[in-house]
Amino acid sequence: MKNKETELNNKRGFTLIEMLLAIAILVVLSGAILISISAQRDKARVTRTLSEMSAIIQPIEMCLADGGTVAGPSEGGDICNLSSRYGQWPVAIDGFSAYWMTGSWTGNNWFFNRQQTSSGTYVCCAATWLGCKIGTVANCSS
Repeated sequence: MKNKETELNNKRGFTLIEMLLAIAILVVLSGAILISISAQRDKARVTRTLSEMSAIIQPIEMCLADGGTVAGPSEGGDICNLSSRYGQWPVAIDGFSAYWMTGSWTGNNWFFNRQQTSSGTYVCCAATWLGCKIGTVANCSS
């Protein structure tokens, strides 16, 4: 009988403290992974917006060279008043503001941007750079 009692005492499982500690470690690790995934998703949205806005530069330049007028930025609207063959303004990706622009759409005096509302990151394009870049309010306006 003593042998069976000793045998049962030696076959002990995990204690409640050990189980709670293991669960706590898993929760902390999963939280860190979710934060990392969220940050990567935001970076991907910024990159996609930069790509879409950079693709607009050539149609804007072609429209102006052909004597057309660039229509102000509008979600899904035509870029040029001459024809829809110049393309359309991309629709905003989730988490980005609508287009904001300054200047006239003639020659080298145009500028437009979008802001990612969660991080405050700007994607801005200007005639003076003849391109687009990622930045803040300060370096987008110069």
